[in-house]
Amino acid sequence: MPSSISWSFCMGFFQSSRAFSTALVIIVLIATAVVAEPVPVSPNVAAVEEADRLYDATKFTEMYDLLIRFKDTTDDELLWRLARACRCVGMLLSTSKDDKKRLTFESFDFAQRALEANDQNSAANKWYAICLSDTCDYLGTKRKIENGNVIKEHLLQAIELNPEDALSYYWLGLWYYTYADMAWYERKIAAVVFGSPPSVTYEKALTMFLAAEMISPNFYSMNQYMIGKTYEKMGDKVSEAVYLKKLLNYDVKTEEDKEAVKKAEESLKSM
Repeated sequence: MPSSISWSFCMGFFQSSRAFSTALVIIVLIATAVVAEPVPVSPNVAAVEEADRLYDATKFTEMYDLLIRFKDTTDDELLWRLARACRCVGMLLSTSKDDKKRLTFESFDFAQRALEANDQNSAANKWYAICLSDTCDYLGTKRKIENGNVIKEHLLQAIELNPEDALSYYWLGLWYYTYADMAWYERKIAAVVFGSPPSVTYEKALTMFLAAEMISPNFYSMNQYMIGKTYEKMGDKVSEAVYLKKLLNYDVKTEEDKEAVKKAEESLKSM
């Protein structure tokens, strides 16, 4: 009999405390759960994130110092950023002519390696085209024209891979503008190299510059300046003045911005 009473008591207790028991189990499970260790960030990922932060802050020398430690990497994301860093430092007024030339070819080397590592990387294609174009300043007009189609192909590839990258549209616009604005002697060289100079117009250049501005308004002072200059070539003085005047209130952050604003001021004075 006592055993029967004990059993009934236990069953009653169990039923009346079922909710409590369930809650207790949950608490115990939470208390004893193993908290996952945070996943460590790889040095490459950390460097990429810091490099982008420094780029956005226009701290180009610091960005270069950070990335040059990875000069032997095979990581395409680091390599194209190394190309960008070299170019940014090369464009500083404090950089000597000799260092600028060295950095121009150094940036092209990094961009070429980035492209070899991953030719489906939009940024690698873009910076390869930009850096190849920069080397032409030291290689003469003939080489510049010979490299023209290669530069264009990689800019088109960059846009195909990332249609929202405003800077690729800017550089493609600059490519069209440059060939539309060829001097007579450059056209003769192009006729020898290609049989005829590329068929391009200022209107095509303007389309690319405006596309860049639509994707990212005010993203680049030189894009606004080139829109104004292209309107000038097309004989549209009103639209030229609109874009050049915009630059007078531009948020200047880099030496390139200062140059764009200065050119805009000079152009407006001569109108």
